[in-house]
Amino acid sequence: MKTITMIRNIFLAVALAVAMLASACGGEGAAVEEWTRAPQPTTWLCIIDVSQSTLDARRTYLAALERALGAITYGDRVVVMSAENSSVVNADLWVEQQLPSFSFTPSTPRPDTDNDLLLRAWADEQNQRYRAGLAAFGKTHDLARIHTRILARVRPHVLRDVAAGTDLFGALYVAGTLMHGTDANRVVLITDGLVQSSGVNWRCGKVAASSVDRLAKAQRKAGELPDLCRADVILVGASTEARDFAALRAAWCRYVEATGGKLESQYFMSKCSSTLFDAWVGSAGGGS
Repeated sequence: MKTITMIRNIFLAVALAVAMLASACGGEGAAVEEWTRAPQPTTWLCIIDVSQSTLDARRTYLAALERALGAITYGDRVVVMSAENSSVVNADLWVEQQLPSFSFTPSTPRPDTDNDLLLRAWADEQNQRYRAGLAAFGKTHDLARIHTRILARVRPHVLRDVAAGTDLFGALYVAGTLMHGTDANRVVLITDGLVQSSGVNWRCGKVAASSVDRLAKAQRKAGELPDLCRADVILVGASTEARDFAALRAAWCRYVEATGGKLESQYFMSKCSSTLFDAWVGSAGGGS
């Protein structure tokens, strides 16, 4: 025990000397505690439209899903599901998985001092322990391997499954029930965005804002409006054959807003743009 204490004291002395040298060279700055800046755990809901009309677009759908899976990290929860007819009753969860999480506790308490040099010396020591622990954790819980396994499980479904009908709003309702209790939620909606059912026709013609408001009001009254509070949403695969693409995009943005979620117009895409997807992942609004 004395040997360990002696080694730690020597390490702190060296770290302090380095900190003092950095200070002398103009390296001022507050101590950075890297372990407190780890990404916030996020719930990812990936919803796939498996209607007959989307078969020709399934390769695009798979690429979008692969992009989404590549963004999940330690501590995240991921759900991949299809949008089936009457999704609230027939929700088909292809994957529901909680990724392993890495936790770190400093080996010694934070020094009770205002001395920046001592604080930086302590933070440097703990940061090295944090990086070493995270690297060791990554060797036994390889993220790339986890992503690959999930993709392998859902690939056959994405490419070949065909539902008799789809219920995108019902799928979003189910997604809302799965994200309760988490602060960071992301919904990846992979669909052509075309909806045609009783009282709703987003397949042809211009979709008026008033019709979206009526839909949301009716769903709220019936207890069927999805609760996407705090969720950031992206839609990939939107049909370019819609008579009015801009109106379809506006309708979806307005509808998601009514659910308490957020779908910005640039994240309503016909194909998955890597640049836009990465920007969406990095956006601050409630995401990771």
